[in-house]
Amino acid sequence: MKKNNKARQQKNQKRNRKRSTRERLKKKEFEKVKLQRRDERIKERRLQRETAVMEREVEKMQNRGTQIRNNHEQKGE
Repeated sequence: MKKNNKARQQKNQKRNRKRSTRERLKKKEFEKVKLQRRDERIKERRLQRETAVMEREVEKMQNRGTQIRNNHEQKGE
């Protein structure tokens, strides 16, 4: 009886060890994926900001060009 009980305990310990190892690995994988997603979101936001800044720059340049054109037209009249 004691022998059987000891064998059962060892089997349970082994199973629990495997389970905890699997859970730890799963947790690490999840963290890794979570960090990758976060990095992707950060990169995306950065690109959106850069795009917005570039669009503003282009708009400013277009406005300057329009002002210069208008000034030349007024001087010609």
